[in-house]
Amino acid sequence: MPDIKSSRIVVFTCNWYPAIAADNAGVVGRSYTDDCRIVTLTCAGHVTPATILDAFGSGAQGVMVAACKPELCHYMNGSSKCEGVVKETKELARLLGIGDERISLEAFDSEDVERFAACVDEFHSRIVSLGGVPVDRCPNPELK
Repeated sequence: MPDIKSSRIVVFTCNWYPAIAADNAGVVGRSYTDDCRIVTLTCAGHVTPATILDAFGSGAQGVMVAACKPELCHYMNGSSKCEGVVKETKELARLLGIGDERISLEAFDSEDVERFAACVDEFHSRIVSLGGVPVDRCPNPELK
């Protein structure tokens, strides 16, 4: 089994339906990987490229954003805004050498307890198979 540090993922969840699904997973005894750190936001629409990239800078090997299904969004367009931010961040991650496959967006309602846990486990497995973030923090050999 890989070292926890090499496979840690961060899941940014909306405070509404995805957070309820995550909580209910614990209530019904459906666990998911211990390498997951959940950060609850008022709305997934508040996530920014900097928020996601900062997670990588803090040692995360993957970042999942758990938004509400668009028709259930309490803030009207938070889910669609989040979708644009994740798309933009994936492009930045490709340019930075992190890779876009380390960023995921999923939409949930409060009843998606099993699906939430399965998505976290599947994403974690993908991150484990990718290994550590392949970024040389100082790619210019003259600066080393």
